[in-house]
Amino acid sequence: METYYNKVYDILETVGAALNMRKTFVHAMLKEDEREYCEEWRFMGIFGMSGKYWKRDNKISGDVNDRVVSSINTELSELNKLGE
Repeated sequence: METYYNKVYDILETVGAALNMRKTFVHAMLKEDEREYCEEWRFMGIFGMSGKYWKRDNKISGDVNDRVVSSINTELSELNKLGE
């Protein structure tokens, strides 16, 4: 799963996710303890404070360009298919 979340972060970097937050993101996504479970990750990037990755849905959301959100969500969906 670590490799998978690194690939997710590769995709998030294309929309400006901070380069120095990869390890923190991967670590947060791998936590399964209910007290530490991370459902969403605010990656910001070109979306500012609205840029979020949703672990359960494997999608992003943000208040910018719908085409960009749709494109990134398609990439994330394709990543899921590779893992199946």
